[in-house]
Amino acid sequence: MSSIEQQAVQTYQNNMNFLLHFHPELHKKMQTLDAAIETGQFLEKYDLEHINYYFDVKEKSTQNYLYGENSLALAQYVAKQVNFRKDEQVFETLYNFEFNDSAIELINQKRIQDSFYKGTAEIIHYTNNNTSKHDLMKEISKYIFLGVGLGLHLTEIDKKVNAAFYFIVEDDIELFKLSLFVTDYARLAINSTLYFAIAESGSAFSSNINSFISTAFVRNNYIKFFPFSNAYESKIKEIQSSIVAQPFRTYTYERFLSKTLISLNNMKENYNFLNISTPQNNTIFSKKPLLFLTPGPSLSKNIQWVKENHDKFIVVTVFAALKVLEKGSIAPDMVMHIDEYGWAVEKMRNQLSSLDFLKNAHFIFAASAPEELLSLFDKQSIYLIQDLTNYKQGFGALQGHSIGEIGYALTLLFGTHEIYLLGLDLALDPETGNTHSADHYAPVDTDMSNIDTAEEVASLRKTTLKIRGNFQEVVPTTALFYMSIHFVNVYTKTLKQPYQNVYHLSNGAFFNNIPALKAEKVNTSTLEKIDKTALFSSIQNYLDSHASNHLTQRDLEAIEARIKDALCIKDAIISHSKRNFPNYDIYKTAFSSLLEELIGRRTEGQVELAQIFKFYVESIAGNMTDLFNTKGLSNAKRHIKKLDKMLVVRLLEIIDVYLNILKEVKNR
Repeated sequence: MSSIEQQAVQTYQNNMNFLLHFHPELHKKMQTLDAAIETGQFLEKYDLEHINYYFDVKEKSTQNYLYGENSLALAQYVAKQVNFRKDEQVFETLYNFEFNDSAIELINQKRIQDSFYKGTAEIIHYTNNNTSKHDLMKEISKYIFLGVGLGLHLTEIDKKVNAAFYFIVEDDIELFKLSLFVTDYARLAINSTLYFAIAESGSAFSSNINSFISTAFVRNNYIKFFPFSNAYESKIKEIQSSIVAQPFRTYTYERFLSKTLISLNNMKENYNFLNISTPQNNTIFSKKPLLFLTPGPSLSKNIQWVKENHDKFIVVTVFAALKVLEKGSIAPDMVMHIDEYGWAVEKMRNQLSSLDFLKNAHFIFAASAPEELLSLFDKQSIYLIQDLTNYKQGFGALQGHSIGEIGYALTLLFGTHEIYLLGLDLALDPETGNTHSADHYAPVDTDMSNIDTAEEVASLRKTTLKIRGNFQEVVPTTALFYMSIHFVNVYTKTLKQPYQNVYHLSNGAFFNNIPALKAEKVNTSTLEKIDKTALFSSIQNYLDSHASNHLTQRDLEAIEARIKDALCIKDAIISHSKRNFPNYDIYKTAFSSLLEELIGRRTEGQVELAQIFKFYVESIAGNMTDLFNTKGLSNAKRHIKKLDKMLVVRLLEIIDVYLNILKEVKNR
């Protein structure tokens, strides 16, 4: 064996040892590949060759080379092209709103819980006025490699940017294996944290990139990337979608704050809270098949089947689907809703001719249900569940982006043995691009013409992706729906019991471990009609037996603990505001300490305020970091003083609003 071969083998062994200790899942994946090669289950496509002092990869079937030239020289050339510009080869993660002074003045008259811009506009406006996306960055904190090849360009680019975090993507697992002989990843990891996405797609890739983005989120601002080939266009789009779908964007800080205020107020008003902490069995739901209807495109297309068969199911639906059901003369047995927007409720209510068809329904709403919704129905028929907030101790909480996945989770928790999902498409109508049924209160006709290309500006609701379909091989979806699909799969994995059978009747997204079944193929001839009067009483008894409409001593103690916790945080904010910061390095350290007080060190069950602050800081931290990471920035001390003052004012506003409602509940 030549010295070159020995060195390559040693590099491979070093890399495998590194993966074993720091990336065990990837190490296991590589071992599985080796075993498949040895047994002949995987046929190798490539040969690694050493040619004139450099390595190249030859494809066996075509005899073509991956590089076809000096791979090391090419890597060095690529590194020379890398620059620190904010407007080239970057994923922009910060908010880029533009305001004028008049707009800022109007925004500042609003309450912090009523407007996202109240907490963010002034800071974003200030940073925009003092830097530009055409400036150069002082440093690059995060870097994404889309395609590895033999990895030579990774080490060359690292010499130039020395990023703290690298996200390394390679779709061809055999090619990545060959790179282990050439590139010393362990050495690359000495000064940087590495994330690998090797032969990953779908939810696995989404989870991985989300972890990369959320780590050290204050350093996101502009994330540089390098695509090894055009084959990674779809991955660029997936990353864009993950960025726009970050939790602080989809559920903004003031919305979370508002949810907390409404939830506590509803608790104060003695509404029934439903205990969803433990999965049930042997309930009324265990004895009858359940049809869960949501307003995806498939609901309208199958409404005749629902009309003919709904009396054989417990019919559970969501508020946004009621117009479709009313037109079909279908009376649901249970209605669910989680959003706290009163205007949306009014818009949906105005679509309905009457509420009479709901007279025998029970209603499960989020704890943050607005008065516009609660006032529509008898208080005794309403049951509130906790989503995100957790003030009713021991009652559990669910998390999701829409009522679709949360409603599905509830049907599992109720102990239902047979669940049929219809209208939970979480995908666009492949023919029209519609997001929902035609009678939905806010249908969107989405342009699918750019589904195969990355966009200059990604959008939560308009950016389209191709995913695996339920009945079709591929269906289009949006970044927003993509997040909900993730939660459906999570709830199937964590809540579904062996005795529960779930069937997906929609021409939408594929769900893990849920069989596809067209509505007309459901064997309804074996199902008996349900006595809906008796069903109403049985569901009432079940819900009442798992509900509470008063604050317990444990609840009150938890509220008192939250008050003490919030007061300590307020003191930390005030102490921070009194400090002097002569330079950005000192301020950065102080800001990190403040951040730890705001979102860290929370005791179990007291996470709401920490989450509000996390969403808030994520909304403005990228802009602040970007300003101070601008090359040639002058008067940094003055910028620190002004920005920190704006920040402290908003943090104190948030905590005072939060404290006031906690004290109201306690005193009540």
